[in-house]
Amino acid sequence: MHRFLPALVIRHGGRVVSVEVNHRERKHGDSKYGLRNRLWVGIVDMLGVMWLQRRAKVPDIEVKG
Repeated sequence: MHRFLPALVIRHGGRVVSVEVNHRERKHGDSKYGLRNRLWVGIVDMLGVMWLQRRAKVPDIEVKG
């Protein structure tokens, strides 16, 4: 669910900044990450975030007394 952390932090009033990093070329082998095998993981994570957000909402309860 790390993909959605910036959006969730901003939603709760936080601030997100980008930091410059050094990238290194891959010396050996091929990446095992691609659109086909990461897309479904992202969709499942998004559904999980949606579920957590719905669950976190406090219902309006009218107290009669």
